[in-house]
Amino acid sequence: MKILVTGATGNVGRLVVEQRVRAGADVRALNNNPEKAALPAGVEVAEGYLGALATLPAALAGVDRLYLAPLPRTVREVVAMAAPAGVRRIVTLSCSGADAAVQGGPSGWCFYAIEHAVESAEGIEWTCLRPGQFMTNMLDWAPSIRATGEVRGAYGSVAYAPIDLDDVAAVAATRPPTGCWAATRRWSGGPRCPCRPRGRPQ
Repeated sequence: MKILVTGATGNVGRLVVEQRVRAGADVRALNNNPEKAALPAGVEVAEGYLGALATLPAALAGVDRLYLAPLPRTVREVVAMAAPAGVRRIVTLSCSGADAAVQGGPSGWCFYAIEHAVESAEGIEWTCLRPGQFMTNMLDWAPSIRATGEVRGAYGSVAYAPIDLDDVAAVAATRPPTGCWAATRRWSGGPRCPCRPRGRPQ
């Protein structure tokens, strides 16, 4: 059994590759620049890109599982190609606010469009991962902390549980028994909900 990891050098995709390799899985990674991919030993690298549909038939050949990186522009075509190629499960990366996208126009249907395409696939089990805030996003606070010792932002009373990218990848890389996690959206967050102390607006 083989998994194709798309977006294999992205923040989450690379971690999915590494975790599946450690688990002893047969991994094929889709990348448009194999010579610079620097992926783990033993990974089969297929040259291609989700946005270049002509590169996908060869990449999908012999694959039974697909980790689908988020690219709404071609997601419907990719999903339509997956089942005839033999793919039986798709795990895609979405976000916790995917449902809210429908309140706006179709131009903003990024993750919602991806989920809808995957859920419409016939004969394929699917799981949509909906992580919330990534821990790495906290690095955006660094300049403010260095300059003023403060973190400034809207909605200071909002609590959320940031999640590490490696934990997101761990869920994506899990190979549950057939039927488990099928046709599900899985929300994920970190272990704690830190709150920023509130101050008066200046």
